Amino acid sequence: MQHWSWTVFDGLKMFATKQKLGELYVQSEEKLKIQMESTLQSVILAYYSIVQQKQLLKSTKEEIKFAEERVRLTERRLNNGSGSRLEFLQTKTDLNALRSTELNQLSALESARIQLNQFITRDLNTVFEVEDTIIISYNPSYNDLQKNLTEQNHTLKYFEKNELISSFGLKEIQASRLPKIMLNGAYQFTKVNNEVGLVLLNQNAGFNYGITATLPLFNGFILSTQVKNARLNLKSSQLAYLQAKQEISAELMNAFREFSTAQTILKLEEENSVYAREVLVVAQEKYRIGSSNLVEVKNAQSTFEAANFRLVTARYNAKKTETVLQKVNGDLIH
Repeated sequence: MQHWSWTVFDGLKMFATKQKLGELYVQSEEKLKIQMESTLQSVILAYYSIVQQKQLLKSTKEEIKFAEERVRLTERRLNNGSGSRLEFLQTKTDLNALRSTELNQLSALESARIQLNQFITRDLNTVFEVEDTIIISYNPSYNDLQKNLTEQNHTLKYFEKNELISSFGLKEIQASRLPKIMLNGAYQFTKVNNEVGLVLLNQNAGFNYGITATLPLFNGFILSTQVKNARLNLKSSQLAYLQAKQEISAELMNAFREFSTAQTILKLEEENSVYAREVLVVAQEKYRIGSSNLVEVKNAQSTFEAANFRLVTARYNAKKTETVLQKVNGDLIH
């Protein structure tokens, strides 16, 4: 005998389960994207940390050229009797200090390279070069960012999927309250052989089928408890989504403000760097022709060093805030 059964109606539980599994799959993709975003952000910042150190090194090398010129000038004056040994020693000290800074910059540059190799799981001894420029090309409006936040932010989409999964979980449990209808069938075949008697062979074959309907009447309030728990889980998921949306909206506002501020500071520091370099060139030339003293040149040198450092820092901060804003808006990973 062979039996078979086919569920015709199960309170639409199978559809809720299918939808739930589909949302679980999409949610797992969003979780992966969130992890990829964090990794990519670390890699981007590690890369531009190398660029930052390279720019600082370039700035230090330029400062060394100015310092070497002052050493040559004071040494020549000392040799022809028009200068003092004190000024010569002072310029040598300044030059050595800059060379010491250069060595520190080279060490910081190498450390930044090692860190990037570590992030991308590459041989730590791998040698590579990067461009010494930082380009800021991201320029969205705040209104556009707000409009796209719900659709593009992967963390928010993760919580949104979690809410949908909870709603389908509730539908699964509620479906158990509805009747379950099944089609049943059986096929029976019997064969009897007799050695003696009037009937030597008896053979029967038949097909039976029917419909079975079951309805849960009482199960000790277990189902009611499960429904209550599922509703609480759905409510908790809804509150988590609203809280995440509030937090991410605040994160977007702060990220956009910091990015805008960083861009403004960058423009100011670019101007300051140009002005400070011009001041140093003029001061150095005045010192060369004897119409200025070493103190004025050192002040100009200090201003030039500080301006370059602020400029390099402003470039890195602008890129950093740009990356954070792209991450919040979901533009790092699509």
